[in-house]
Amino acid sequence: GSKTVQVPRALNLRQRRRRAIVWLLDAAKRRNEREFGMRLSGELQAIVNGTSGVLEKKLALHKTVLANRSNIRTTLPRMGAR
Repeated sequence: GSKTVQVPRALNLRQRRRRAIVWLLDAAKRRNEREFGMRLSGELQAIVNGTSGVLEKKLALHKTVLANRSNIRTTLPRMGAR
């Protein structure tokens, strides 16, 4: 079979912010407080304390990117080449 190669690429500012907000909201939805405001504030407090699953997710993604950075093409393609 063929091998799937992951090639990491940098996200722009808007993409980074969106990913952070989506991860934060997903983690807040999984908390067991009754009201969403309490869940969100609890998740923000967990991030400040360094105990949030969002931080673990970020570190896992960073580790994956570091492991796959050798797949990044370092040479720029020539003009007209496809």
